[in-house]
Amino acid sequence: MSPVKLGSGRRLFAASLILLVVLLGFAYAAAAVWLLHPSGKEVDDGRIARETATGPASVAVIEDTEAQQLAAFAVLRSPPERMPADLRKILRHPVFGANFALAQRLPVPLHRRFWVIPGRGTICLVARTAKGMAAETTCSGTAQILQQGLVTTTLASRCVSRAPAPRVIVGVAPDDESEALIRTGRETVTAEIDNGVFVVRDRAADPPDSIGFR
Repeated sequence: MSPVKLGSGRRLFAASLILLVVLLGFAYAAAAVWLLHPSGKEVDDGRIARETATGPASVAVIEDTEAQQLAAFAVLRSPPERMPADLRKILRHPVFGANFALAQRLPVPLHRRFWVIPGRGTICLVARTAKGMAAETTCSGTAQILQQGLVTTTLASRCVSRAPAPRVIVGVAPDDESEALIRTGRETVTAEIDNGVFVVRDRAADPPDSIGFR
């Protein structure tokens, strides 16, 4: 694949890979951002070749969705919807054993596209940025998602008046939950869970402190 042309002053930037992974306790929670890397290559089975020897990218990729995940999350029980090839190249390295071939696109009425990907004891939620050149990925352990769900949050820039700008939260919940409770500071908003997926749009300025169900 030839390098992406972004102008002479930015060609080196197009060849860089930025990866930020945050591990949260024993739950294997992680968040990451990848930019397109022109040297990424695919193996015959469609997986992106991994070059990292240790860390989240070193976990062996699963072949099938784990039984506990299939039993608890309706969104993982429909036939897989493979992510577009260009998105797989942006992500490049599966983390925590996530199998791109088992990805499911979330049916949410937003301009951005969201995918949920099962991994080894984890589930990842991928959000493609509006311009399509990057993807934001959040991963958490299955046990934690059963208690708190799995969400990705988008915060828009504040307007000139400094009033809180719109916040969008997209989340995945277990089958037996019907309503999500999103707590931010002293405020709590609710969202109906439809087939294991929920969306919140509000004017909060910060990401949520916690997610619960009832």
